[in-house]
Order: sequence, then C-alpha cells, then structure tokens
Amino acid sequence: MNQTMNNWNVQLIGMLAIAAAVFGVFWAAEGIEEAWPSAAILLGFIAILHFGRDRSDTLNVMSGVGDERTRSLYTRAVAFAGSVMAFVLPGWWLVTVAQGDPDRTLTILCAIFGVTFIAGVAVLARRS
Repeated sequence: MNQTMNNWNVQLIGMLAIAAAVFGVFWAAEGIEEAWPSAAILLGFIAILHFGRDRSDTLNVMSGVGDERTRSLYTRAVAFAGSVMAFVLPGWWLVTVAQGDPDRTLTILCAIFGVTFIAGVAVLARRS
C-alpha cells in the first residue's frame, strides 16, 4: 500500500472530501432536503471509523493503517471482496443479457474490473 495512504489523517481527509462531494452533488441535483441526509449518514460512518478504530479490531483493519498484521488482514479482506465481486458483476450482467436488455453500466464495470485486475497482477508480478 502506498505510504501516503498508510496514514490515518490522509484517509480521514479523503473520506471528508467524499462526504462533501456527495453533499454538493445531491444538493445540486436533488436539493438540500436530499443532500443533508446523505451527508449525515456519511459523516456518521466517518465518525464511527474515526472514534472506533482504537476500540475495534474490525474498524482498525478496515483502514489498512497499522502494523504488518493489520495490513496483511486488510489485503486478505480486499482480496476476498474482489473475488466476490469477480463473480457478482459478471453474473448480474449475464442476468441482464438473458432478460434481453444488457446493462451498459455493468458491462463497463466488468471491463474496468477485469482490466484493473490484469494490470495489477502484471505490475505486482514484475515487482516481486
């Protein structure tokens, strides 16, 4: 993992920026009455992560920040989630194809997933 991302403050700033972007986009598209609940949910989740990471090993591992054990568990969790998505996305796409209306968004997501997986494997194979 990138050393910059292995810093809780950088991750916190990134999460707050995402929350601000969600608030701004919802406000522009749907109005303030739709924007504030979305932002409140995200801010609540950020607060749980920020204040709970020292009290919960699960929250600590979710950040990927910490010692070698934490980073290893994070890597394994991400690999598991990626493996699940490697079956869910194409399966969902095939259902839309079978229904006669292939979902273009799912097609693009499957392509992005496949390309980034192959690129990640190629880069990591060369580095080790």
